[in-house]
Amino acid sequence: MLFLINDIYQPKVLDYGCGWGKWCLMAQIAGCDVYAFDIVSSRRRFISSKGIKLFNWDDNNQIEFDFINIEQVLEHVPDPKTFLNEISSILKSGGIVTISVPKRLSKKQLKEVPAKNSVQPLEHINCFEPSNLEFLAKEADLEILRINSSILRLLKSFKLDNLSLAFYCVYFYFRTQRIYLRKK
Repeated sequence: MLFLINDIYQPKVLDYGCGWGKWCLMAQIAGCDVYAFDIVSSRRRFISSKGIKLFNWDDNNQIEFDFINIEQVLEHVPDPKTFLNEISSILKSGGIVTISVPKRLSKKQLKEVPAKNSVQPLEHINCFEPSNLEFLAKEADLEILRINSSILRLLKSFKLDNLSLAFYCVYFYFRTQRIYLRKK
């Protein structure tokens, strides 16, 4: 995703829901000014120990980002519309946000999901179709650049020679749907 902002010198990026920071560390190596956010304190401590700045809504409300990465977060958010509006408020004009969410389960997969207690707090409380993501983007005044870009283009853009990283990217591509948005 960093190829989308490679014309900006040291772009300011935010990885929202950073987990253990794999994306943050790659962005840091690529020369980005990286901020991260995660709700889990042990992950925040780990990320901070790697020299990555922690984003806090209360302290950093004046920061605007060139790029925001949101991987596997939106399905956990109780109010996706408000969340995306808040994300848009910290994105620079012309800035890009990429959002990935799990692909909707097939009919066969749905049959295998236990009906009782299948949704739990802090787990997946939302499911999204591309049309849902498009609606949310428009409500947040974000322009849709593309949905589910080609994995081959993604792999070529990183000039990957590490086979395990390539398999990692392919695995997540086929299990997720992704939308790229730009702030007007």
